Amino acid sequence: MIHAKVLVIDEEVSIIGSANLTN
Repeated sequence: MIHAKVLVIDEEVSIIGSANLTN
């Protein structure tokens, strides 16, 4: 459960980070 939550948060952060870079 904890690992899954960390992976989801990491994915969201990477998606948001890449979106900010493209903007």
